[in-house]
Amino acid sequence: MSLRILKVFSVLAVLLSSLPALAGERVLLWGIYDGCERVPEFDRLLDRHLNKAGVNGWVLAAPPSACQGEACAERAQAGCGLSDGLILGGRIWRSKVAFRVRLWLHDLAAHKTAYEDEYCQDCDVNQLLVEVADRIRRQPKFGVAVGAEPAYCSAATGEVRPDPRRSKLYFVAYGDGKGRAQVQAGVKDMLGDTLRPVHPVAGEKKQYSHDDLMHILGQQKEGQVLGVELYKEGGAQVWLFDGLTEHLASQEVKCKECKTEDLLESIRSTLPALWGHCFDTQCSLTVGHPPASADACEPTKELTCSEAPLSAGPAGAASAAPLAPGIDPKLAKLVKGTLWGLFAAGAATSAALTIINGTPLADAPGLANTRGDAAWTAIGLSAAILAVTIPVHVAVSRAEKRSLRAVSPAGPTIQLKCPN
Repeated sequence: MSLRILKVFSVLAVLLSSLPALAGERVLLWGIYDGCERVPEFDRLLDRHLNKAGVNGWVLAAPPSACQGEACAERAQAGCGLSDGLILGGRIWRSKVAFRVRLWLHDLAAHKTAYEDEYCQDCDVNQLLVEVADRIRRQPKFGVAVGAEPAYCSAATGEVRPDPRRSKLYFVAYGDGKGRAQVQAGVKDMLGDTLRPVHPVAGEKKQYSHDDLMHILGQQKEGQVLGVELYKEGGAQVWLFDGLTEHLASQEVKCKECKTEDLLESIRSTLPALWGHCFDTQCSLTVGHPPASADACEPTKELTCSEAPLSAGPAGAASAAPLAPGIDPKLAKLVKGTLWGLFAAGAATSAALTIINGTPLADAPGLANTRGDAAWTAIGLSAAILAVTIPVHVAVSRAEKRSLRAVSPAGPTIQLKCPN
């Protein structure tokens, strides 16, 4: 293949790479709800994770709602005029000993919904949400019915004896490192996610011996002690002492000359490994779930939330504000489809002419050098069409969104933050 043909293909590759991201996977986030209220920090967490994974994510910023699955998807579809893509949402429940989550994923084109239930004790709830979201996105279980009882529970689930390790969690921060008070406050805040009673250790020592730790736990030896030893040169050693087995697990945090905020994030990342450490042959204290407890299997209750009609538009925008001229959604779809179709046809023609130019046909009498010129001409036209298509696509999408807002139902409405 000649150098000229290689250059043509490189130009085509650049043009084709400019196709809109809508052609790839798109996941719209309906929201993660605690009761009737959406938890924005969880939405932002999943949105960041999806975008890092190369998924075209979008937070719809849905209002208070009691809907789940298909019912939420229908509201989003009506509010934003959607026809394809995936919508992800879910609910969380917090109790004294467990953090529960049920996520749902609806395929708008296929009109089907998948659900995923999970719970944990002593875990990072942010990490749990990310893991469950990845699981349902990569391996959705469409068509599986769900009820008030979580899927991980069986009808024969009996009463599970409480784990004495979970009765208490003591915490101590010590050492020669800087910012000890800030680290102690930050780690104590993290431990709130373990859903265990947290007890800071009174007093201050340079080191804690085995006898010291047993004295902290008391005669019953129930519970565990979490320690953070701060190094003078930076970083820390995070350890967990188990009262029942009198064993210790530790994780080193390397964070020299870093800010206290960065050190806290590094400490947070070590905690799941410590919570999941197997101290005995039964491994009863793990991040996953030994047989689900009665608390984790408690049936969910139906919610009654005040739900207003939805309209499309930027979240929080005043619905009474005058709108710029819009465009009919069908006409918008036709305009965008026509322009991208012309570009695709031009790109295909350029590729075909380039291929012919590399074959013996190009040497036929009267055709010499003309195919190559035609190929370059087609590429130029494709580039010109693309230069027009992209701004027109953006403008038409914005006008389409304004039209959707203009035809929203009468009366008080709540606006979704619809994708362009």
